[in-house]
Amino acid sequence: MIKRILLVTLVSSVLILSFSSCSSKSSELPKVSPHVQSQSVYDKSMSSSKKLTTSFKISPTNKVFPDDYAGSYIDSNGLFHVNLVSNKNLETYKSIVNNDSVIFSLQKTSLNTLHNIHVLLEDYMTKYKMTAIATMEQTDTVDIRLKDINDEAAILNIVTKAGYNRNCIKFDVNAKGIPTL
Repeated sequence: MIKRILLVTLVSSVLILSFSSCSSKSSELPKVSPHVQSQSVYDKSMSSSKKLTTSFKISPTNKVFPDDYAGSYIDSNGLFHVNLVSNKNLETYKSIVNNDSVIFSLQKTSLNTLHNIHVLLEDYMTKYKMTAIATMEQTDTVDIRLKDINDEAAILNIVTKAGYNRNCIKFDVNAKGIPTL
C-alpha cells in the first residue's frame, strides 16, 4: 500500500513539474545549473591561485614566501581563500589575483613559519613516533599525528625552544600508526 502511495506521489510530481516547465515564458533566460556555476567559480579560483603563486617566484631551491603571506586554498565551494598575517599589502594581493570572489582572511602565523616548524620536526619523527606531519593552510597550523600522546610535551618544547609559537601546533593521536591526518 505504501509503495502505491509513493508511486502515485512520484508520478504526480513529475507531471506537475513537466506542466509547469511548459508554461514558462519563452523570453526568460535559461538558468545556469549549479554545477556549471561552481565550475566557473572553481576555474576563476584556479586562475587566481596560479597568478598568486607565480608572483612569488617560488622554485625547487627557493621555498620562501612573502613574510605577510599565511597560505591559500580552494574550499569545497570552489572559492579561493588567501590568508595574510597583516592587511599591509592587501591591495597588492587583490591586484595580483584580480578576482572579486577571493576571500582574504587574517591569520596569526606566516606560511614561512609553518614550513620552518614542519622542517624542524621532520628530524624528530622517529624519536617521537610521529606518523605524519602536515602544514595546513586552511587552519594555519602544523598538524602532527602521534602514536603516543605522551610525546606532545617534548615536541612542544622543541618548537618553543626554536622560538616558535606552540599555538600553531595541532596534535592527533593514532595508536595504530596509520599515516593519515
